[in-house]
Amino acid sequence: MRNPVSVTVRLRNLSTTTQDGSKPQIPDLLTNYYAFTPASEKLDRLLDFLQTHKDEKVLVYVMTCASVDWLYEALSAVLLKGSGIENVYALHGQMKLEKRQQVHRQVTKATKGVLICTDVAARGLDIPEVAVVLQYDPPVEPSTFIHRIGRTARMGRKGLSCVFLMPQEFEYVAFMGLQNVPLTPLDEERDSIESARETLSHMNVKRTLISSKLPDKRKKIHQAHREKLLSRKERREKLKEERDALKAGMNRKMSKKGTISGEMCDSPAVLALRRYAMDHEKLLNLAARAFVSFIRAYKEHECRYIFQLQHIDLTDLTHGFALFKVPSCGEIKNMLIMKIPLQEEFEPFVKLLADRVKEKRAREAEERQTKREEGEEEDLKRFKTERNQKLEALKLMNLSKNERSRAWKETELAELLKDSYYVKKEKMGRLGRRAVDERLGVDAIENAFLSTRDRKEAKVIRKKSNAIQLL
Repeated sequence: MRNPVSVTVRLRNLSTTTQDGSKPQIPDLLTNYYAFTPASEKLDRLLDFLQTHKDEKVLVYVMTCASVDWLYEALSAVLLKGSGIENVYALHGQMKLEKRQQVHRQVTKATKGVLICTDVAARGLDIPEVAVVLQYDPPVEPSTFIHRIGRTARMGRKGLSCVFLMPQEFEYVAFMGLQNVPLTPLDEERDSIESARETLSHMNVKRTLISSKLPDKRKKIHQAHREKLLSRKERREKLKEERDALKAGMNRKMSKKGTISGEMCDSPAVLALRRYAMDHEKLLNLAARAFVSFIRAYKEHECRYIFQLQHIDLTDLTHGFALFKVPSCGEIKNMLIMKIPLQEEFEPFVKLLADRVKEKRAREAEERQTKREEGEEEDLKRFKTERNQKLEALKLMNLSKNERSRAWKETELAELLKDSYYVKKEKMGRLGRRAVDERLGVDAIENAFLSTRDRKEAKVIRKKSNAIQLL
């Protein structure tokens, strides 16, 4: 046997404390903790943690750039005022280079403070004297966890790191143990695996994506066939009803869905942010953007068997961002309508927000209608000009009989495809009947269901009606 290869397979007990030499090694002076906290209590635990380490330099890692902007605004404008923590910085990859360099210089010179950042500061940046690393959101890639905690416990110094986990993510503790990163609970009673499992057993499944109804493709197909059987007048009336419903601020699809209510949130940090957001729209907009970006980033997590989007309590997550309602997001469009219970002091503001949404939808519908009416004449002129130019160009070209015939057929096919495009636009309500009829020269939708004899009779009737109108 030439060049023999020996393969050895061993089964290692998951509970063993021996480390795998092939995995990355962490410093001996680094202590890693974890804390189980629902999304609605994250801000309170963050403030308690920062207050404990207010005389040290702390890095707070979040998942997205939008979350950095929101958390920085929340801490600097509301939550850390009067707490003794003055130096708060923000750093993420969407900031301009000059701004990033300025923030890096400030953090490097400071002896204490809080830097809220994404994984742009997890590797490549030299930030000295970092005593504490707090992972407000677990990283999308498991390897990034090592780079994050590697910002502390450098040059023989002691370091501390902590990661916030939601109760349904408790298996992440054992997973990081397999990566040579042993995690210990920050609070033995509050952050035990048993308490996380107990919290998970009391979770309302209806407030998660598990309860979302997947769209039935067969229903869509049947609906499309039913729409084809409608006459032009019936389709136009249906589109008009939908536009009127949109102007009135009612979504007909959403009205068919059920509703589910969440739990009241009494978190002091969340209440403070909501009171501040009533007079400062900027914070509310940043929170909505952070919520949507978090959902989309969480969906792309590499450890999907642990971080499953369908297991997140959306009402609790909405409280965690101090929002008054669940923002619109494509990932949760099939969910039941979520009602966020709020204190009585917020009810007038919620009604004001609903009125603003209705006014905005009505204004957008009017603008679309105005643009549609103004754009029909311009589209018609451009359509006729393009068609005439193609035909004239073919007449002037020096082609053989076969080449000219082939060119005419290709042009006719292209025009046919364009005609079908305009017919679809009319069915969708984006073009008016008159504009489509003038483009095509015939009633294309009705003629599709007519025989040749019926089509000729309809043409004669149309000519007679035009002659009567001229008289």
